[in-house]
Amino acid sequence: MVAAELLADPHRYKARLTFTRPLSDEYKADESRETPGRVVPFEESVVERTFHAYILCTLVSNLEKGFRISPASKPLDGRMRVVHFDSTDGKEIMEIMQQAYDGGKHVQRGDGVVGYEEVEAMQIDFCEEKEDGRWLRVCIDGLIVRVDEGGWMKVKKGKKGSEVLDIVL
Repeated sequence: MVAAELLADPHRYKARLTFTRPLSDEYKADESRETPGRVVPFEESVVERTFHAYILCTLVSNLEKGFRISPASKPLDGRMRVVHFDSTDGKEIMEIMQQAYDGGKHVQRGDGVVGYEEVEAMQIDFCEEKEDGRWLRVCIDGLIVRVDEGGWMKVKKGKKGSEVLDIVL
């Protein structure tokens, strides 16, 4: 019922989305990356679009049985991925979500609508107006958290062996 209401008049979130990744693919495959004193070069990149209909950061492949939101994720692989897209059309959003139920085909669309990438960290800088605070909320593992106007949130992987995420609001 809530999904139908949201899709009838979808909200495009105004935000700056920044990803942090290692500079090289060698780093990803290097299991010694947590060596004390070792400096790892990272780069930050900002997603070009400023409006977003959906942003999800996850360590798991499925959010529920059959809903394969991150098809490249494997159990306990320790890799964090982000799925993100924009749309003004509730019908298109529903189509993308249905493709997630179809084995994760939403990330293979080929039209550039859905972004899907592995990251070490993700930051969202909120650019929403204070007038409607309902758009300044995020869901963190089922908990709804309110972000202040002009606020931001960052999700980053913990060190190998800690198996936690640091989330700062």
